Amino acid sequence: MLKPVHIALVLCAALLIATMPTPSIAEEKPEPAAEETAELLKREATALFQGIIKDQTIVRGHCSLGSTWISDPVPYDVAHQYLGLTVHADLVPMYHGREPAEVIDPAGTMKEEFCDDDEASKRTNALLEEFKRNSLKTENGHLERSLRIKRLEFSFPVFDQDYKRAIIVVSGSEIGRYRRQDGAVGSYPAEVLLTAVIYVKQDGVWRWQATEFLAGS
Repeated sequence: MLKPVHIALVLCAALLIATMPTPSIAEEKPEPAAEETAELLKREATALFQGIIKDQTIVRGHCSLGSTWISDPVPYDVAHQYLGLTVHADLVPMYHGREPAEVIDPAGTMKEEFCDDDEASKRTNALLEEFKRNSLKTENGHLERSLRIKRLEFSFPVFDQDYKRAIIVVSGSEIGRYRRQDGAVGSYPAEVLLTAVIYVKQDGVWRWQATEFLAGS
């Protein structure tokens, strides 16, 4: 027979076990706040890029857009000027888990415009060779007298706390050729630019505010 002291110890142990927290499946899921933030980021970024496309400031064409985000940060001085950042550090986007096509083209109407660097390089070389052979033609069937190949790559937007201002780092490149009167092929100077493009939301619509030069040749 258990003595009173033993019974008391058993009861205490049972109470401790009953009050201990048990693992929950819900605890293993991402925090709702994190999910809501990621969805808000995606929604605002999509609205921003849709406004850019509507304003025709995005190059359109096969393989003209990068299929991955560039990792270049927003420089501190630019973030400080336009977003009010007070921390002395360059600024990178929050984690969002989305590829450019998901954000820029959620409807999937621009699939051929996204490609990686390898595919873009192959396409550029093919077009240059076709132009060199004098076999590149316009939609009307005339021989092209000049050729310009443009490509844009973006960082995911960095937003201010209220989602009223945003900055996108843009890498743009352009290669060009032209045909001289004697039939020889000349080259336009190649251009590579890295810029920070600033947008502000007015009346619910994202609009361009300024462009800051970061690097280029």
